[in-house]
Amino acid sequence: MAGSRVTVSTLPSTDALELKVTDSIIDATTAGGRALDGPDHGAAPVHLTVLRSTLIGRVHVEQIELAQNTIFHGVLDVTRRQVGCMRFCYVEPESKTPSRFSC
Repeated sequence: MAGSRVTVSTLPSTDALELKVTDSIIDATTAGGRALDGPDHGAAPVHLTVLRSTLIGRVHVEQIELAQNTIFHGVLDVTRRQVGCMRFCYVEPESKTPSRFSC
């Protein structure tokens, strides 16, 4: 079984971080908890790529580049929804996401 992989790097000419999560679990212990968000419950300055993972809790990020084969158990709120793609994911009905394919 492969281990979890998380990669973080800064993006040139922005204040956002590039966050890549693969084969991992991010657990806030409840769907209402804070799994990934910014200060004061605002959007985290993150461009997220997440593959084959499970996120339990609220996720509020600036942008999703790609989410694939991932379960978001908690509300997902993406600020920049005009870019990015979600494929074969589960998201809560009230989530605000970029384009979805077979979600």
